[in-house]
Amino acid sequence: MGKPINRQDWVDSMYDWAGVEIMKSILVDFPKETTTILDVGAGWGKYGYLLSAHYHNVDALDIWWIQEGVYRNETIKDAAEYEMPTYDAVVCSDCLEHMTTEQAQKFLNNLNCKKAYIVVPFEMEQEAVDGNPHEEHKQDDLTPVAMKLRYPELTMIKTNETKGLYLWQK
Repeated sequence: MGKPINRQDWVDSMYDWAGVEIMKSILVDFPKETTTILDVGAGWGKYGYLLSAHYHNVDALDIWWIQEGVYRNETIKDAAEYEMPTYDAVVCSDCLEHMTTEQAQKFLNNLNCKKAYIVVPFEMEQEAVDGNPHEEHKQDDLTPVAMKLRYPELTMIKTNETKGLYLWQK
C-alpha cells in the first residue's frame, strides 16, 4: 500500500479492524516495559504509530522505504533473506502477498518470536505503487483455503470478505 494521502485515509488505514485486533492482542499478551516488536513491511509506519504509544522497543523492516522517526531501529532488507534477531512479537501486515510462496515460507521459517500477526488481502491484484516495484502482488490468488494449504502453520484469527488475520505461534 502506498502512503495515505489525506487525513481520512490515514485514520481509515490506522484503525482498520486488523490493526485494532493486532494492537488489542499485543496489549493483552505482552508487557509494555520489556516487549520487543518488529513491524515487517513497515513502510509509512502504521504499526509503529499504533504501538509506539504503548511500547518503546518497536523496530521496522521493509524492503523499500521506512518512515523515519517512528521506530527505534530501521532495517531496509528483503524479509525472506533477513536473519531475524529474537523478538517477542512480529507484525507482518500486507506482506506475504508481495512474496512468492517459496519466499513467504522461507520468511515464516525464519521467524524468531513468540507470536507473529500476519494480515493478507484476499484475491487482490496489484502492480507497483508509488514507484515501488515490491508492491506487486505475487500471490494475488490468496483465499482462506489457499492460506490453509500454503501456510498450515498459520491459524486464522479473524477474516472478512477482503482480508484475513492469522497467528503464527512458537
